[in-house]
This record gives sequence, C-alpha cells and structure tokens, in this order.
Amino acid sequence: MIDKLYDECCGCGACSDVCAHKAISFSHNSEGFFFPTIDKSLCSECNFCEDVCPILNSPIGNPIQNSLAAYAKRKPHQSSSGGLFSIFATAILDMGGVVYGAAYNEKLSLCHKRVSCIEELPSLCGSKYVQSDCTGIYKLVRQDLKQDAKVLFVGTPCQVAGLRNYLRSDYDNLYLVDLVCHGVPSPGIFTDYIHYCEKIRSKKVVNFLIRDNRDGWNNIFKSTLVFLNGKEEYNSMLTNLWNRIFFSEMAIRKSCEQCKFANQFRVGDITLGDFWGIENVNKLMYNKDGVSLLLVNTDKGAKLVETTKMLYTSAKAYTIEKEHPNLYHSTKQSPIRTEFMIDYVTYGFAFIAKKYFGYDRKLDFKIRLTRFLHRLLNH
Repeated sequence: MIDKLYDECCGCGACSDVCAHKAISFSHNSEGFFFPTIDKSLCSECNFCEDVCPILNSPIGNPIQNSLAAYAKRKPHQSSSGGLFSIFATAILDMGGVVYGAAYNEKLSLCHKRVSCIEELPSLCGSKYVQSDCTGIYKLVRQDLKQDAKVLFVGTPCQVAGLRNYLRSDYDNLYLVDLVCHGVPSPGIFTDYIHYCEKIRSKKVVNFLIRDNRDGWNNIFKSTLVFLNGKEEYNSMLTNLWNRIFFSEMAIRKSCEQCKFANQFRVGDITLGDFWGIENVNKLMYNKDGVSLLLVNTDKGAKLVETTKMLYTSAKAYTIEKEHPNLYHSTKQSPIRTEFMIDYVTYGFAFIAKKYFGYDRKLDFKIRLTRFLHRLLNH
C-alpha cells in the first residue's frame, strides 16, 4: 500500500482520488506537509494507489523540442514573470474549456481550483511558492475530459505526473503544463507564517503576493501582505520573511531532494518558469516586466503554442544550469533542516523566525520606527 513510501511521498494526492473505497485521506504531518493515511478497515488491498503513484511509477518524460524566451504583449498585472500561463489559459477558456491551477482559498490555504471563465482566472496567476492541495481535483479533470471539454492543467511536475498516472491514457483534449520547480515548502509552516503576520499586525490577512513585481521583474523578490481593511504592506522585513524561509532550503519537502522530475525530460506538454539570466543568453529579449521560460515538449504543446503565438514575443534561448538548476538536478536541502524542523515542531513558528532569521516583535518595531522617522524627516 501507498503508506510504505514514508518520506519519499511527494504529496500529489493521486492515490486518494483513485481509491474507490475512500480509504485514503490526506492531512498535515508534524512538519506541515500533506501525507496519506490509510483506513485499513476500508482498504481492499487492490494496490491502485501504488499504480498511480508518480514516485513508484514515474511516467516517461518527453525530451524538450524547443526552448524559448517569451513574454506577453499585454501582461496581466497578477503575473510574476512573462505572463505565458495567462495566454494559454485564456485560449482554452475562449474555446469553452476549463483550467486547473493553484489558488488561495478563503483561509489562505493553497488548493488546486477549477476555473471555467475569464473572470476567475486571475486567482490562478502569479507564483505561490507553497505546496497546493490537489486531492479531489484529478476526479474533476477526468469528468471534464469525458465530457469532451478542453482542459488545461498546470502544476508541479509530480502533480502533473500524478494526473497522468491517474488518467491512465492520453486525451487529445488535455493540455498539461508543468513548472520548473525549486521544491515545495511546508503548507503548515506557511499557514503559521500568515497567522504570525496577523498577530504581529493585529489585522486579518486576505492575500499574500510572494512576488510583487511593481518595481519591475528581477531576481530580488519582494512581497506584499494585503489586509482585510484594504491596507497593504510591501517589501518589509515581515513580508519578505517567507522568501527567506523558502530559499533557506530548511522548509522544503524531504522528497524534493531526490526529485524524479528535476531534469530535461518533462512530464508536461509545456514547461513554464522564469527565464532568469535571459540578458546573458539573449540580450534583445530582456523585458523589465518579466520574461518566461517556455519549453515545448510535445507536438500537442507545440500546437497550443502555435495557436497563441501572436499574443507574445518570443525568441530561441537555451537554458544554462546556473540560472535554471532544477532543469538539471534537485534542490539540495540545508544541512540544518532536521534541527530547523525539530525546533518548529517543538517550539512553533515565532521561535524559528527568531532563531534562524533574526525576526521578532522588537526588531519589527525598531525597523518600522526607523522608517517612520526617516519619512517624517524627509517631508
């Protein structure tokens, strides 16, 4: 049964969807990651859960056919890079299809969501940098496909691989987009981060923009907290704390260090990411508002790209390992990850924020007071 995977589990949720007996449910473990639990009284030992598991049965990836740098001619403001996802999603919706991607729910938990109209699309746009909950989604995708609807599904490579295994066959009306994935951080720690921000500011957080590119697209990430009263906090030490946690490699899922999909054989028809370092490989394609990496991996993906090519600017541009390491190998986790997680489980979020990132209420007050006085003196 699927529970024998332990730390190798990627948390994609395909095993839960395939179980006809509803014996598999997902919940957060002590580190805040999605893991399956099997109700042995309901399990028939059919092993369908193992059949769909992308770790036990990794689908064959496709070699990259074409590598492009691209950006939308009219980029949605919600996009974090070049806006290519929005273009492909809009094309599918215009054909009467549906789009599946990750969006925050009302509790600011990240879940995969089904979108059937343009008005709902913005919730799927933009980077999230936390693992999304896909349970229940694979069933919906299959229902749409069997009703002959065109479907675009975007997710991490393990989620795309989980869907491919769950469906068991290819569908002409299904378009798969995988992402260049750095590794997924803990949803539980992210929830605690949001609660910590609410406590520090005494205000309800209703949105979090992990990559707010209002000052332009670059590799120095700036974030924004949006509060219920309409106020925003942009590019402060508190807002950027989650970026620091993410890039510390201390909160990444254990299975991500041996990712089976961090290579140039892609499980999606198309692969999307930021084209970091574009100025080093194609200076003419640099765009201050963002440039997407667009990898075309299948003939189906090429057809979708062809139908939308008038909506974006693109040029041939090969990747290099320095700028796109996760197309070549997995992310190496921090050597103090175990210590970090023990501290988190034992003492909570405020403790790790202080110990590992030097952040607490006293420092927050000092920084905010300094900024306030600086603004006052310059008026």
